[in-house]
Amino acid sequence: EIYHASPARNPSFMQQRPVLVLSFRVLGFYHKLFQWCAWLAGITYIVDALAIHVFQYALPLRGLTKIVYAGLLAIAIVVLSRRIFQEQQVTGDTLRGSACIYFLLGYFWFALYQAIQYFDANAFSVSVERSSNALLYFSFTTLTTMGYGDIVPVNAFAMFAANLEGVVGVLYPTVYIARVVGIYTTQSMNLPPPK
Repeated sequence: EIYHASPARNPSFMQQRPVLVLSFRVLGFYHKLFQWCAWLAGITYIVDALAIHVFQYALPLRGLTKIVYAGLLAIAIVVLSRRIFQEQQVTGDTLRGSACIYFLLGYFWFALYQAIQYFDANAFSVSVERSSNALLYFSFTTLTTMGYGDIVPVNAFAMFAANLEGVVGVLYPTVYIARVVGIYTTQSMNLPPPK
């Protein structure tokens, strides 16, 4: 089992969600949706902690919290994407936002793979020493379409998710680079921005 490491062995294990909670809390000043997201992220953090410490690793409960976590990451990805596609000129914020989305995509798939792993402990075949970060590694190697083959999805849903992540990993840079180049070209030629 890849992800059943204790928080004592992996100190960053429980530090992921507080960052998300604080991020949504700060964004809550701009939009009410983010206030609700902050509450939901906080609740999943508490439920996940209870599943570890009180219910002795209640795996289905932990799987559900990972699904909620992935959903919250998806909201952040959609909001950032909409903002970038509304930009009329290329700025440092546009470039940082694009890079941030790419990393959020990797973490989104990581949370999804964790949920799959909690519901089916044999969803991934691992040929290397298992660690708590193995699926994070798998997520980013799949997103970048490098795919070393040391971790292989064997569950049908895990295979579908990995294929979809690979497609997103190819399409995202293509679409966003085209958008940024299009904005930059019109900006340098003093044309009206593309719609």
